[in-house]
Amino acid sequence: MHDLVISGLLQMVEERAVLRGSRGHEVGVGPSVADHAEDRAYGRRILERFAAIYPQFFAQTGHPLDLLERLTKTSAGVGRTSLLSAERPHNDLLVLHYRSDKPSPAVCRGLIEGCAAHLGRRVDVRVLPIIGSDEPRYIFEVTLLQQR
Repeated sequence: MHDLVISGLLQMVEERAVLRGSRGHEVGVGPSVADHAEDRAYGRRILERFAAIYPQFFAQTGHPLDLLERLTKTSAGVGRTSLLSAERPHNDLLVLHYRSDKPSPAVCRGLIEGCAAHLGRRVDVRVLPIIGSDEPRYIFEVTLLQQR
């Protein structure tokens, strides 16, 4: 079931990129592409939709970074053209590596924010494009913010 969830999420991200014209890897647009509010909102809606369809998958953890890390481990070899991997330097920081020939960093950012919101938390997300790679690549630095 995990592979089905991840495959579906990645497919929806790729489809959004195709509809939007994969403009995310144009030279010179940089991180601003990850700030497109409409695409970020779409990413959050995707997460909400999948959480409603697969509540058992999303209920297995209460820590947003644990959930995101589990998503990346489950996604190994699943997407048609996308790949996610993660590093966890410490408990409140997750570094995600994202590459795709149909990139949509803003949608991915929305998914990340949606994961945290679904679990009642907030995150700070820095999106760093990797310029000069053969295929579009991004690094997402996800920091869990302290609860108020």
